[in-house]
Amino acid sequence: MDIVNLSVEKILKEIGDKLKVTVIEGKDGLNRLVKVPDLYRLGLPLCGQYQYFPAERIQIYGLAEHSYVDTLPPEKKYEILHNIFMLFPQIPCVAVTRNMNITEELITVCREFSIPLLQSKLGTAQFMTEITVYLEEKLAPVSVIQGVLVNVYGLGILLTGESSIGKSECALELLKRGHMFIADDIIRAKVLPGGIVVGTGEELIQNHLEIRGIGIIDILSIFGIGSFLEKTRIELVIRLAEWSQVQSYDRIGLEDRFTELLQVEIPEIILPVRPGRNLAALVEIAALNHRLKQKGYFAAKVLNDKIIKLMENKKNIK
Repeated sequence: MDIVNLSVEKILKEIGDKLKVTVIEGKDGLNRLVKVPDLYRLGLPLCGQYQYFPAERIQIYGLAEHSYVDTLPPEKKYEILHNIFMLFPQIPCVAVTRNMNITEELITVCREFSIPLLQSKLGTAQFMTEITVYLEEKLAPVSVIQGVLVNVYGLGILLTGESSIGKSECALELLKRGHMFIADDIIRAKVLPGGIVVGTGEELIQNHLEIRGIGIIDILSIFGIGSFLEKTRIELVIRLAEWSQVQSYDRIGLEDRFTELLQVEIPEIILPVRPGRNLAALVEIAALNHRLKQKGYFAAKVLNDKIIKLMENKKNIK
């Protein structure tokens, strides 16, 4: 499982406009890494409390911090800020919210330690919400899984199975039916808060699909922009398996089956493959049936209840 690190510079390039941020000082330190999605308010350290100070986090300098520091004489302001940054030089950056005026002491200290000093026009709560959502997605641990990832009727489906079982051909037929392609073979999956598994393709081979006998095709060039998604939530796993006379397959659907992806349980369907079966149509039906289950309707259970009720009525008549 890969751990992703983000530089302050990359954060600013990707969501700087959204955060309405300006770099005031410390441009030499924009290569500093942000390794955790959590943020921290500078309030307690400004009062000299360092017992628990997670310096690896982005430090927020809001109205409460500004109001306190503003009551101090200039030399005291400099002393407090200098002590913090001297003891914890690993601070990735300091973000001043609400477009507040920044004291010369804070600018001076950030310059001395090459710590990026950011000024945002957003309120503290809004700034923290926006950047936390971004960081939680970007810094989520990434694992590589094999398969083909498609989106069918708005449902992210991971097709798995042995090599040459027909995953790519199934995905190709789904594309012809108007569904969307995300990735083939190498899928980078990450877990977001709430146990949401999201998959995307490897950047180098994104929007390419390998078809044995034909070669690698460009999905965007053949099917157009409407056929491709950069990422999707993985909500269902369909495992394609060679048809076996001795294997028992689910024919009713009363029991739900699950598989584990990145320690998250995902519903799984085992779909036997044999000549004459229209896999794309079966995947479509599986997607629609799963969406009904998400809404609380289980066709097999409804039918089973009807049969039991009918049997009880006949028994009562006798």
